[in-house]
Amino acid sequence: MNFQKKMNFKNKMFEFFENRLYNGKKLKELISMDKKLLNSPQHSDEGTDSFVAEMFLKNALLEFKREKIRKEIDQTLLEGNKELFLKLTEELKKIC
Repeated sequence: MNFQKKMNFKNKMFEFFENRLYNGKKLKELISMDKKLLNSPQHSDEGTDSFVAEMFLKNALLEFKREKIRKEIDQTLLEGNKELFLKLTEELKKIC
């Protein structure tokens, strides 16, 4: 992948995180990791691309899980289901 395509991919990835992540600390960690990647010697484009893609997918999946749990919590509040509410909030704390 050429340099311009890599930068476009990385820019799109960070736009996604800026729009989707609720925790600013995680965004700072990702930016820090990206800076380290950009400043490190590029031995293998395939390895770098694989790492970035894996990081992107893991965080996208985590955000999907968070959002799903938040919606379930909202539903339990509407239904007044205290037991399920407590269970879901604990689950959300574990992944945040």
